[in-house]
Amino acid sequence: LQSVDLAYKAAMAKLSTPQLTRVLNDATTQHQPPVSKGIRPKLRYAHQGGVNPPIVVVHGNHVLGVKDAYKRYLEGVFRQAFQLIGTPLRVQFNQGENPFVEADTRKQGEGLVTMRRRKNAQRAALKARKEEDSAQEKKRIAKGTGLEIAKRVKKVSRKK
Repeated sequence: LQSVDLAYKAAMAKLSTPQLTRVLNDATTQHQPPVSKGIRPKLRYAHQGGVNPPIVVVHGNHVLGVKDAYKRYLEGVFRQAFQLIGTPLRVQFNQGENPFVEADTRKQGEGLVTMRRRKNAQRAALKARKEEDSAQEKKRIAKGTGLEIAKRVKKVSRKK
């Protein structure tokens, strides 16, 4: 009966944000998160996302790459620090949005190489069009149906 009461207390526990953040910082100081895709996740702060079962929400950068083993490590650290016995503990990760994404108006695939390739293709198309036009003009001249230069008509000015 006593263990049921302890489990209920653990499931309904209110965990403050500063305490959770302090425990998170201590845990990351002792054991840093592993590098994922060349970037080490930076865990900023933690808060309680719900009760019964307790949910701890961790905010940071590049947290989507945190490995399952490190999640289990953090679960154990939080469980030990707050004596959460007999209840499941869930740790969720939220990644903040990059505030500078809108400032970068360049489209995907609009790098220097892509722009150079597009310009070269435009130049090649223009050159091909000019060569085709000059070839057609030469054919017209050879047939005698080329452009004729109109004779200038002198304007007669009227004097009063």
